[in-house]
Amino acid sequence: MIAADPDKLSRVFTNILNNCVKYMGQQTETRMKEIVVKVKELEQDVLIVIEDTGPGIDEDALPHIFERFYRAEQSRNSETGGSGLGLAIVKQIIEGHGGMVWAENAEQGGARFCLKLPKSMPVKTVGDHEENFNH
Repeated sequence: MIAADPDKLSRVFTNILNNCVKYMGQQTETRMKEIVVKVKELEQDVLIVIEDTGPGIDEDALPHIFERFYRAEQSRNSETGGSGLGLAIVKQIIEGHGGMVWAENAEQGGARFCLKLPKSMPVKTVGDHEENFNH
């Protein structure tokens, strides 16, 4: 369980998945286009990994893709129609929830987006036997 704003989290997934679909769609290869989402429970966090079979991300661009208005492929601005804000919004939302986000290239090619969000702490309710401890 995580404590998160569902609308904002939905925006995170929409932005990342749209990115995956957009870049996979630009490939001319007949390779299968696939997006895999994995969720792994860690000790204090939840790790969500979204991996595609697209062209991957240029190594020089990786450190910058979450910056506002950064476009990894400047020559394709008119083709892709993006504003360069999608992944910056992802970062802002995830960090606003106390988490972190990063991207890397998958071993077999394609992009991998990793989101780490803190698990919510269980709330302990006071039971009847605990109310009066001054017996």
